[in-house]
Amino acid sequence: MPFAERNVLSLNLALLLGLEPPGNTKLGFKLPTYGIETDYGYWVPKEYVDYIEEKLEEALGPKRRALKKRGAELQQAGDNYVNAQIKIYLDEVERRIATGGKPLNLTKQQKESIYEKIVRRVHHLKTLLTHPKALERLAQTLVGAPVPEFWEDEASVSRFFEGFCYDILAKLSSPGSTPKIVTHLADQFHIREGDNIETCQEKIEEFFRQDNLWSGDNWPALPEEK
Repeated sequence: MPFAERNVLSLNLALLLGLEPPGNTKLGFKLPTYGIETDYGYWVPKEYVDYIEEKLEEALGPKRRALKKRGAELQQAGDNYVNAQIKIYLDEVERRIATGGKPLNLTKQQKESIYEKIVRRVHHLKTLLTHPKALERLAQTLVGAPVPEFWEDEASVSRFFEGFCYDILAKLSSPGSTPKIVTHLADQFHIREGDNIETCQEKIEEFFRQDNLWSGDNWPALPEEK
């Protein structure tokens, strides 16, 4: 169906209502280059925080404007237009199921149920995209925050450490280029492709058992433009 989202059992309301796709609002940088993915999100060294926050803020404005534009379009469309588009959709559904191997027809109850579901979703989306606070939240693809105070909880520490090592090892063995931060950490801790999580943890612990200190400038350089 022209209104069906790919890989999702749902309706794409923007296509159903004939709305043009918004401009590109993707983040303008590759976060994994400067962060390690863990169970708690992306861990980013303090030295990169200001740079990351600046990039997030740059991406926030265009996305917020695109969402606000979509909200205005939904509001301007009006009930009559929405009803007409739903009718086109239902007619197309009925045409298709009537020409199959076992012809079918939508009952009045089925049509009303589909209609009500779409109208509810349009109304909900319109409410969200015309509310300033909701727009601000929806525009924030990623939110920067200090690492939570979970270090006193042994289970949380263990889970973070395992996730940290798993991601380093996964990126070391993945095809293609390895993020600079992963290569740097692997070199510093002598972690090698083929190590398991336990070996990775032991090597990191051994590094600090030998009274090694990690200086603030011991990180890969930021891009030249910074």
